[in-house]
Amino acid sequence: MVMFWAPLMFIVPLFTTAGQRSIIVGSYLMPIGGITWLLSHAAGVVRAFTHLPAYNDKLRRALQLDTMTMSIEPSVNVTGHGVALTLVSATL
Repeated sequence: MVMFWAPLMFIVPLFTTAGQRSIIVGSYLMPIGGITWLLSHAAGVVRAFTHLPAYNDKLRRALQLDTMTMSIEPSVNVTGHGVALTLVSATL
């Protein structure tokens, strides 16, 4: 019984004048919200590939960090005996 009457409590008010007006306003607001979300998401993706590397380079120069600092990176070696994961030191 609840599954039948509960949705009607939200659907019936939409048939009033105020409900129709809210449907019209919502039909404008939903695409605007979608476009805003899409633009902000795209800006976040673009920023990760453009702004952050330049910022890291400026920060490294400002802190006078050595560019020959060693770092450890994983390396996958495929041989006849199987696959091995090793750690290789690399320079920045």
